[in-house]
Amino acid sequence: MLDDYFSLEITPEDEGGPLLRTLPMLSGREDLVPPLSALPLFVLRLATEVAWHEEEACFDTFIRCSFTFSVFLL
Repeated sequence: MLDDYFSLEITPEDEGGPLLRTLPMLSGREDLVPPLSALPLFVLRLATEVAWHEEEACFDTFIRCSFTFSVFLL
C-alpha cells in the first residue's frame, strides 16, 4: 500500500531491511527535494503519528506528516 499510494518503499526485514528505499515526490518536481536533515523526524512521525490501522485515517495522517516534511520546500 505504501508504495502504491504514496511512493514510499521500505524493504522487508527478510531482505536486509527495514531500509527506506524511496520517498514520496511531495512537490511534483524531481528537482525539489526536502533537506535530508529533516528525514529522521519524518520517519519518526511516520512511525508514531500515522494511524496505520484504519485506511481513511492512514491517508489523512500520512498526508499530514508528508506536508510537515515538505514544508521545507516552500
